[in-house]
Amino acid sequence: MKTIKLIVTHQSQLAKKYSPKDLKRIEKAVASLVAKDKARQVTTHYVPLDSHADMKKYGVTAVTGNPTPEKCKQAIDGLFAALSPDYLVLLGSGDVIPYFKVANPSFDPQGDDDAEVPTDNPYACSRPYQKSKRQSYLIPDRVVGRIPDLPGKKPDPDWLLDYLKVAEAWTLGTAQDYADDLFVCCDAWKKAGAACVKYLSRKDKRLMISPPVTTEAPGPLPKRYAARLHMIKCHGSPLDANFYGQKGENYPAVIHSPLLQGKTVAKTVIGSMCCYGASVFDPDDPRANVRGEAPIPSLYLRQGAYGFFGSTTIAWVGFNDMQCADWIIGAALRAVLNGASLGRAMLESKQNLVQWINQQGRNPDLAEEKTLIQCHLLGDPSVHVVPVPQPSGVISAALPARRGIAPASQLGPAEERRMRRYVAHQTGEQLREGLPERKVISERDGIAAGVLKEMEKDKQLGLASFGFGKPLVHQVTSPLLQPELNTASMRRVAAGGRTTPPVARKETLEYYWMARKPVKNKRVINARMVKVEADKSGAVIRTQVLVSS
Repeated sequence: MKTIKLIVTHQSQLAKKYSPKDLKRIEKAVASLVAKDKARQVTTHYVPLDSHADMKKYGVTAVTGNPTPEKCKQAIDGLFAALSPDYLVLLGSGDVIPYFKVANPSFDPQGDDDAEVPTDNPYACSRPYQKSKRQSYLIPDRVVGRIPDLPGKKPDPDWLLDYLKVAEAWTLGTAQDYADDLFVCCDAWKKAGAACVKYLSRKDKRLMISPPVTTEAPGPLPKRYAARLHMIKCHGSPLDANFYGQKGENYPAVIHSPLLQGKTVAKTVIGSMCCYGASVFDPDDPRANVRGEAPIPSLYLRQGAYGFFGSTTIAWVGFNDMQCADWIIGAALRAVLNGASLGRAMLESKQNLVQWINQQGRNPDLAEEKTLIQCHLLGDPSVHVVPVPQPSGVISAALPARRGIAPASQLGPAEERRMRRYVAHQTGEQLREGLPERKVISERDGIAAGVLKEMEKDKQLGLASFGFGKPLVHQVTSPLLQPELNTASMRRVAAGGRTTPPVARKETLEYYWMARKPVKNKRVINARMVKVEADKSGAVIRTQVLVSS
């Protein structure tokens, strides 16, 4: 059994950006990566989606005309049917292989004003894309990563070429390679930052707080650039080459891409909980904060980092405990350190978050749904930073015994990987079946509003100064929530069945208040979301406060 990687791009879109000479350099670099993958026992197919000759080899119709995300997704689905790849690489930024733009679940012009969320999630879902059905794009089941070039009309091709060299040259590291770290967090969220560090099995004293740590007073920060594990839980901003700290009304820069120049060590992996943390933009965009300054993730990747996890838009995080992006980015980093490929780490962090939420007896809320959509991987998804524990046997042990399938202890990496992908597909289908129906309704009573007033009195939450208006109220109807996927239930999943059929439906009410207030640093978005969940009678089940990063 072979391990298969599929790299897709769009030739005509690349040709709009690069000279014929540079296009040949890119094709040569990809060919070199394909050859190196072969030496790693990975069969890599490089397919321009608009090439009739290349697509014909797989019996799939080429993308013609304007390459919309829907057209690209349909072509990629056809290639999946023909090849059943373990990894999908989207080669190029959003002006080459376009991002989908889906409705923001937590949209509120007074708080989270992202009307749409750029996302690769539909490419990571095996279901055909339907804009009106979030089940078709919310929960992924494919391993996907994007290798970005710089957006723009005439970018320097070396940004892409340098990372293709990284993807070609990667080698397994050891746990000791990742013993050192760079962890930095806003002072305002240091409790949640400490929780993230502990989740990664590190001592919270490793966490640097900003301020006092800033670009002007870096303290221990410059010495940590050489660490290979980075976690940045700070503020981000659109078209901005800075990440910002926070203490009170002070928002100093803490990470600045020009200061990263020459500092990144090969094999580095970065997780950013920042707003727009993994947004790649044209440095020459006239709307950029400072024209000519490169996006932070692009500079990391060009200098040898293996992968960058983060969000494309405004992200929701916790300030007293881990929430939303904290969980997905933290879980992806932890999975990578435990031997998962970069792509599998992103996939499993999303599926595991939904499973964990279901185990708590609730549904993904609006902020969690947005987080599932916006977080993505920049980098080659097939890269591993440390060895996979062998033999793992976890996935194969969960599958039903079949004639011709070797025992778990005898399975090779490719067989184990293929079985893991199969279970991920079935798990994704199961989790989609459990997604609730949502209906916007008018506020039924004043109980939730009374809860908000009590929460505003808590000085630690800092809500009183935000001036919340009327809530957004959802009536949420869901199937009976699924149990944890244990070994026995995974056998049923692998056989194509549910773990337990939904035999009842549950109805709850969710109240959302969102607001933001202006800050001196106009680049930073300071928003709050307050959620109150109640049962049909209005009795409060749980409350939650989130902050924008």
